[in-house]
Amino acid sequence: MERAAALAPAPDALLVLGNLWQERGHPAAAPRCYRHALALAPDSATALTGLGMALSALGREEEAAAAARRAVRADPEEAGHALNAGAVQHRAKRPEEARAWFRRALALQPDGAAGWTNLGSHAIDAGAFDDALTLLRRALTLRTAEREALASSNLGVALMALGRHGEAVAALSAALDRAPGDAEVRSNLLFCLCFAEEADLGAVFDEHRRFERAVMPVPPAATRFDAVNRDPERRLRVGYLSPDFQRYPGPGYHFLLPLIEHHDRSAVEVTCYYADLPKDAATARFAALADHWRAVAALPDGELERLIRADGIDVLVDCGGHMSRNRMPLFIRRPAPVQVSLPLYPNTTGLTAMDYQFSDHRFAAASADALHTETLIRLPGSVLCYRPAESAATPSARPPVETAGVFTFGSFNNLTKLNASTLALWGRVLAAVPEARLMLKWRGLSGGGVARRVLDAFAAHGVEESRLLLRGTAPDPYEDYRLLDCALDPVFANGGTTTCDALWMGVPVLSIAGEAMISRWGATMLGSVGLGGLVVEREDDYVALAVRLATDRAFLEAQRAGLRERMARSPLMDETGYVRAVEAGYRMAWRRWCAGLPPARIDMSAA
Repeated sequence: MERAAALAPAPDALLVLGNLWQERGHPAAAPRCYRHALALAPDSATALTGLGMALSALGREEEAAAAARRAVRADPEEAGHALNAGAVQHRAKRPEEARAWFRRALALQPDGAAGWTNLGSHAIDAGAFDDALTLLRRALTLRTAEREALASSNLGVALMALGRHGEAVAALSAALDRAPGDAEVRSNLLFCLCFAEEADLGAVFDEHRRFERAVMPVPPAATRFDAVNRDPERRLRVGYLSPDFQRYPGPGYHFLLPLIEHHDRSAVEVTCYYADLPKDAATARFAALADHWRAVAALPDGELERLIRADGIDVLVDCGGHMSRNRMPLFIRRPAPVQVSLPLYPNTTGLTAMDYQFSDHRFAAASADALHTETLIRLPGSVLCYRPAESAATPSARPPVETAGVFTFGSFNNLTKLNASTLALWGRVLAAVPEARLMLKWRGLSGGGVARRVLDAFAAHGVEESRLLLRGTAPDPYEDYRLLDCALDPVFANGGTTTCDALWMGVPVLSIAGEAMISRWGATMLGSVGLGGLVVEREDDYVALAVRLATDRAFLEAQRAGLRERMARSPLMDETGYVRAVEAGYRMAWRRWCAGLPPARIDMSAA
């Protein structure tokens, strides 16, 4: 096709070629075709739209937006051009502009499923989950085959955000019925299952194992690394692949920054593979800290595999699991001799090609090994190391109850973690401490349908509205912790970053531990800072301990006293010690590979 276009450069042939490059995941090659077509037909709206989408995929936001606007001017009555203009602005994280374009597309084509689907996706990103449900259900009534899988998948994401996990699993399963090999939809289902307290852990494990067979039915040929230097003690080339080398939206800033910054550069050479497009001050910081920086969001898996091989990476580290913007299919190709998962994602990856996953003795329950395709490396301290974000907020000198006159429990966790068990247990806590109140903070809670649903859910457990303080997100995530006497960890899906944030702000966290990985964040984080006594396994003990915290002032003050300083001295913030343990884990895994041995359980405490 490329040869034919070169011999007879008709605009139509060039457009087909550009579209092929896009569809096959080669956006860097596509703009040349579209620009060539525009040289022959300057007013081609189709070529301009294609150029805009290709440039957007490369992160060239201003050029992409300009091309998309020109396409709409060239053919103002075509809804597809408005949709693409909205998609360009959506990818550039310009929500108001994106929404305006999507609405224009719907005005031009009211029965267009794509317009409803895109507007629903936009509503999810804006935290307007109720609106998203309405929009995406409207898209599904139009039954446009090529859009049904996307609309159903996004419907599942919106339901998951509202904590309606059973309905979310059903919607995501329906999407997979239409697109069984879609890696993104399958990852969405797996992530949702991590939060579904009613799901059998063995069944969830089996679903994770199904991922690579569904996404890549024909297994790749066995990888050979004949040219790799198998010296077990040489300097290791470690690659970190993540979309979270930025401040938001993921947890990577807090937990990846210590790793990248504190590696012993005489023993480890660090390459960061950044799998997203937005850049902020944190991105620049990561790039400056890495020995090598690779922006790979626009690279298809084949090209990224070749790049990693060319970089000579010995240990490739996945930092996202099945969370959004992941590159799980890449790891099936095995671009590096040793592949390791850092569990920011609270489960196994399910990949046979993932050799190891980090854990610790508190985080990994007795059954954990059997529910992982990876072999576990148990670190001696904490599975993760927390770096606070910059903030002028400091812990309250005294418990806030002393100035507010009322004891305040709180949770700033994602609403998807507020499952039925959590609502029922927190209802029991508030019934047992009738003068206390509960502050909740998350996107959408400042008002509207989401807030109303939360209030109604607590009302069903006998909790009056006057005892609930609902807040939306704020520029400084730490400031509102100054209003809490004690934080409450959700049941089954424990807090992660929010638990660390609370502890850093001097707020003790009451947690309940279970068997699943996602049920053990509290156990490892609180145990690391010496607050293991606030981790229970029974709901009755949770209620009793909440009552004691609210009524026994000396006990409360003992938990809060010097908590920030205790945390700073703990394994949870011992950056150098943590990174040295991680490096030792890499080295042990590397030695086994050099010796031709399969992965084996590594216990750093025993070492």
